Amino acid sequence: MQAHPANLFPICRIAPAATALTFAPEPTPSTTMIAIPDTHYAALAAALIEAIGSTNYFNGRIEVDHQDAHAQLVTTLIIYRDSAGRITDIVPVWWQYLHLLPSNEADTDFDWAILREYLLQ
Repeated sequence: MQAHPANLFPICRIAPAATALTFAPEPTPSTTMIAIPDTHYAALAAALIEAIGSTNYFNGRIEVDHQDAHAQLVTTLIIYRDSAGRITDIVPVWWQYLHLLPSNEADTDFDWAILREYLLQ
């Protein structure tokens, strides 16, 4: 292994025979990003609050049907509460959001920070 001149990052040399990497194809120009509307965030937040209940930890899946799609949020969360038991913060350890259209799964602009705002209202 050879060190970078600034000694910050090591450079690892791999023999060409050992490299067999495959990459996903680049998105095509026809791929569109679906914007998640506020009504979907509100529905997800309501379903998630109900699923969390009074626990301080959540690991599971919530599903919400919308007029045009089916949404799934698979997540592991740590829930912080005040002394009265009210939620003061929700920290995702891991999450995956799926937006399923009748024909396929769609790419979205889902943002955990926006969902968090709905969860803490």
